[in-house]
Amino acid sequence: GEARPEQAPQAREAQGAAQGLTADEASLLASKLNRLWNPNCAAEGASGVQVRVNIRLTQTGDLAAPPRLIGGQQGDPVWQAAAQRALTAVARGAPYTELPADRYNVWKDINFNFNGREACRGR
Repeated sequence: GEARPEQAPQAREAQGAAQGLTADEASLLASKLNRLWNPNCAAEGASGVQVRVNIRLTQTGDLAAPPRLIGGQQGDPVWQAAAQRALTAVARGAPYTELPADRYNVWKDINFNFNGREACRGR
């Protein structure tokens, strides 16, 4: 049928933040990680930063391995600082007890997108 306009942009954003999670699960995770992440919004270009991090978790929600950057702009000092802060935010967020134990297969390996525009909105 005909494509319908999206009614819930937050659910769409959260789904992209961590594929496979329900919108509620992804929203909880995004809220926690974005609260812990500080991309230094005062720095020029910080609102345009996108940092993608792979997070591997144990069944108890602890980190199974150190978080790992996926791609990025290695030559950009603003991106590098935001990326380091994203890795720190992931480490500080453990354990991830807000994720349901019965869906461990879905959240044991997550690629999360830190979005500078979202993080710096209103700052």
